[in-house]
Amino acid sequence: AHARIYADRPRAWDGRWHLVVVDGDGDRRRRDRVAASLGYLGYARLGGATWVSPWASDELGPSLSAHGASWSGWTASPHHDPAALTARLWDLDGLATAYRRFAARLPDPDSVAALDPAAAYPVRTALVHEWRKFLFHDPGLPVEVLPADWPGQPVRERFLQVAEALRPAAAAFVAQALGEEDRVPAPDVGPAT
Repeated sequence: AHARIYADRPRAWDGRWHLVVVDGDGDRRRRDRVAASLGYLGYARLGGATWVSPWASDELGPSLSAHGASWSGWTASPHHDPAALTARLWDLDGLATAYRRFAARLPDPDSVAALDPAAAYPVRTALVHEWRKFLFHDPGLPVEVLPADWPGQPVRERFLQVAEALRPAAAAFVAQALGEEDRVPAPDVGPAT
């Protein structure tokens, strides 16, 4: 999750889709868990037991095996507009609205940089907690299939700026709370942008 939270740019896309057909047997509860896992990994239901993502997930096999689901997967290149497929399969309007709401709550990086450690820690913790929710809703789609005015990357950059501005003071608070303020400085937990 750390890499997904603090990634500073989207991955490069080769234009191919990863398709997965999941064994449809099992009870409803298991199917719901499989669907939730696939959604978390960035897949959308194409139809029936077929799911699609712009990326083949390294976590797919272990995740589906944990639910006792068997599956087959392959990659394909579409002959039609991939942006149209994306708009049909994912709720981009809802996700864009969530990004804009989050952005409206982000403080100015310069204003939070001056916070003392006891004030910086809860602010940073709350922001990271809210940002992590996007891991469950944003499939991390490539820029090639997103609308031109997609807010995800600008909001990501702003979040990373604020998180980095808060990091030194928040790390100092943790070190003080643990009685380790004289020890090695806290490691960098995310890139500054």
